[in-house]
Amino acid sequence: MFKSWRRIVAVAFAGAAAMLFAAGCWTAKFPKPPAQPEKPSPEVAKPVSEPSEVAKPATTVTRAGKLKISETPLCKNDGVVMAVSPDARHVIRLIQRGGKLIVAVDAAEGGKEYDVAAKFFFSPDSKRVAYVGKRGGKSVMVIDGVEGKEYSGIGIAGAAFSPDSKRVAYIAAAEGGKQMVVVDGVEGAPCDGIGVGSIIFSPDSARVAYWAQAGAKSFVVVDGVKGAEYDGIGAGTLVFSSDSKRFAFVAVRGQKPLVVIDGAESAEYESMGMPGVIFSSDSKRVAYSAKAGEKWAAFIDGTKGAEYDSVAAIAFSPDSKRVAYSATRGDKQMAVVDGTEGAGYDLVGGVLFSPDSSRIAYVVSREGKQMVVVDGADGTGYDLITGIVFSPDSKRVAYSARHGEKNVVVVDGAVAGEYDDLGCAPTFSPDSKNVAYWVRRGMKCLAVLGGAEGPEYDEFPLGGRMAFDPSGKLCIPARRGGDIFIVEIEIAG
Repeated sequence: MFKSWRRIVAVAFAGAAAMLFAAGCWTAKFPKPPAQPEKPSPEVAKPVSEPSEVAKPATTVTRAGKLKISETPLCKNDGVVMAVSPDARHVIRLIQRGGKLIVAVDAAEGGKEYDVAAKFFFSPDSKRVAYVGKRGGKSVMVIDGVEGKEYSGIGIAGAAFSPDSKRVAYIAAAEGGKQMVVVDGVEGAPCDGIGVGSIIFSPDSARVAYWAQAGAKSFVVVDGVKGAEYDGIGAGTLVFSSDSKRFAFVAVRGQKPLVVIDGAESAEYESMGMPGVIFSSDSKRVAYSAKAGEKWAAFIDGTKGAEYDSVAAIAFSPDSKRVAYSATRGDKQMAVVDGTEGAGYDLVGGVLFSPDSSRIAYVVSREGKQMVVVDGADGTGYDLITGIVFSPDSKRVAYSARHGEKNVVVVDGAVAGEYDDLGCAPTFSPDSKNVAYWVRRGMKCLAVLGGAEGPEYDEFPLGGRMAFDPSGKLCIPARRGGDIFIVEIEIAG
């Protein structure tokens, strides 16, 4: 259950991490030079003979029991939906026409054609779009419909938007088999390799960091400044604190992992728990798990905790005052909260704090059954449990579970619905009063809000992303026949 940096060292820390460039269509394994181009195979729509028809934005309002349903036509279903915006109100489609690919955002088609298009992203505020396009052997990052500089390759991770959605960064191929990070259109220094998916912005969007390679050595670049060299950098471990002032990552020297926090190195360890270092919400505290000698421990604010056979999933409470993790001793696992061990189980998942930091919940396994433990009390046993969530007011708990051949949604300890196929984990409305999720019934999909079922649709694209808007309306893109709609669902007044 517990992942270890020992198993990752050979892949991510050995100084020869594999870098795959898509849409630019070449691969490179460092320190070897890049291989020859190879063509990716993105999913594309069937060819169509006529341009995409723009649907009229006339909203239809209906009622389904206690629900009010509003359907606004968004576009025709003449392509493949490649991305849904975070607010669930927009889609990116890939359309094949005349042997070329066209990218459309909602009903608006872009004016450029590509041989290959991939890595489609919305910005966090849902207002901007980025993707990679290839034409004639050259690749470009397209941001808000504007093509950037041509490169022989662009990183497989695609674009990284800053939290405020104003900035964009990505990896591009440089001359001589080198790679570089492009931030807001400005090229960084060429390196032998850049860590796949390693680019991160600070929470205030002002800072940027990534890890790179020079020969057999790896190093972190923060705000354009190269740091110390190591034998490896932990994939996925770069992290800024919430106030954006602090920075940490996991590095490897020889075969020993260590943490680097604000430039200061820790001792070397045998192994480290994922995801490496975490900061508290107030940015003042720091924690990680590591194996020193034969035993594991949580290291919180520089102090080593009790020893266990394994430690994982460290988490601070939202108010930064509490800390929890999962631990193993012998054949039993337990949750450790504020230094106090809970009951022993066969397996214990990560601890979830409520938004007000006063409550905890986690999944455990005992004798082949899983249950949710809420504030120390065991819940009902199920075959599988996923998606635990507290309500915004911290008073309620919901999760999804598998019971025999049926999927159920459990809200406040009671089964709220039983279905053949559950499409997503439950989520609470902003006012904490209602739970939303979507299900499949036969070949149809439908959303459920407050226990009431909405109308059936042929499909909720890309796994059915749904989101509540500030007014409490549930939004989800849906397809019926040849049209895609934005569906808004609310409790009828």
